[in-house]
Amino acid sequence: MGRRKVEEILESVWEAKEQGWEAGAEAVVTNAHGGASPADLERAVEGGLLERSGAVVCFTDRGEAEARVIVRRHRLAERLLCDVLQVEDNVVESSACEFEHFLAPEVTDSICTLLGHPTVCPHQHPIPPGTCCGRSAEDVGPVVRRLANVAVGERVKILFIASDLEKRLERLGSLGVIPGSMIRLTQRRPSFILEVDQTSLAVEREVAEGIYVRRWSPANGG
Repeated sequence: MGRRKVEEILESVWEAKEQGWEAGAEAVVTNAHGGASPADLERAVEGGLLERSGAVVCFTDRGEAEARVIVRRHRLAERLLCDVLQVEDNVVESSACEFEHFLAPEVTDSICTLLGHPTVCPHQHPIPPGTCCGRSAEDVGPVVRRLANVAVGERVKILFIASDLEKRLERLGSLGVIPGSMIRLTQRRPSFILEVDQTSLAVEREVAEGIYVRRWSPANGG
């Protein structure tokens, strides 16, 4: 728990610096998520992550590098929760705070790639880029998309269907529209036409918005 509180302190200092504020020790503790305390601030100083200059604290090089990673994890978690999992706004922040302390670097980069290497969080704060973000332009599209955003003629694999479509899941399932199925979008207007096992199926935009898919290619097997 002590390490987690120190990370919250580092995140608070990052946010102050980002907004152009002087990172006063008292404000840093007050603004830290999860009820950090002055003792947690002292742990960050003693650990060589922060330095004091009177009532103001600032990063050491190591502390800034660690804060960058923490902020990146938090903001990517927010995007995952909002864009893919469609978590309610009032619980996104607290849920992201939980996520940020447990994501391994490889998982963080996988989430970033999944989302198409976003540059800002849902609150429009910048997401520090990672090494995975240096790929060529053709590789930076989101891996997971809504069916409504797929190009006509593209073949995709269904990953999951939004829970708010529960009443329609039985009908969709009986027609083969279930997670794991391969489908092709053949028309977008006036309604979305899907091809499932050589059968065509018309769905409303609301349904197409709630079906999440990923690109398919023979090279990756889906």
